[in-house]
Amino acid sequence: MTRFAAAHCRKAALSHVLAAAAVLTLLPVPGSPVQARQAAEAAAPTANDPASALRLARAMRAAGDARSSVELYRAAAQRKGADPGLQIEFGEALLDARLVDEAIGVFTVAAKDGRIAAEAELGLARAALTLDRPADALVHAGRAAQLAPRDQRVLIGYGVALDRAGRHEEAQAAYRSALAVSPRNPIARNNLALSLAFSGRFAEAVALVEPIARSADATPRDRQNLAFIYGLKGDRDMALALGRIDLDEATAQANLAFYDFARSELK
Repeated sequence: MTRFAAAHCRKAALSHVLAAAAVLTLLPVPGSPVQARQAAEAAAPTANDPASALRLARAMRAAGDARSSVELYRAAAQRKGADPGLQIEFGEALLDARLVDEAIGVFTVAAKDGRIAAEAELGLARAALTLDRPADALVHAGRAAQLAPRDQRVLIGYGVALDRAGRHEEAQAAYRSALAVSPRNPIARNNLALSLAFSGRFAEAVALVEPIARSADATPRDRQNLAFIYGLKGDRDMALALGRIDLDEATAQANLAFYDFARSELK
């Protein structure tokens, strides 16, 4: 294998590593079907009223049942006089339900509306990443950043697209810009830490995430982000110990093997 071909293979493998890391911090955590049903019942005892139907859709999506929310979102977004922002929610629900082609159609139309263009471009970037098209994602995320240069969600999305393109220093600048707007944003902090880890700056990465992961209100995601960083660093004992807090032994060991693979790709 030539040096160029080997580098290309490493870049492709690293793209998948970055995709897995992005999942840790950007996508919603699915709930159980029981949680989805309970949340939906609590949110909207009747779906006949449009406002109740929208509450029901949001409750379903928040509980991880995106598939069930899609038709309710569709009806809400297509209703005459509907808030344009519902197009963005509808598109995001479609992405959560893995209906990517339809989501792209919704976001493409929404991008023509100046009121929601930045969010629509961000949705197109997320769709491109779902399809493993980082170059397309970077184009759309860049457009979103031009339209809304101080929107923290846009800046985070732009950072993710830059990371997936291997442009880590620029990604870190985007995350820092998001933190300048919202200093306590946990997603920006986690993504910055992961990007620093991918750049080999492990001490800085740990310093960002450890206070979050060790806090009383830390989530399993926070702890597993920290485990991932320790795994990239090569501290297998710490990574495994953190994994065991939230995961069964087989999953914690499987994650450890993944960290070993990811570390080998960063060398």
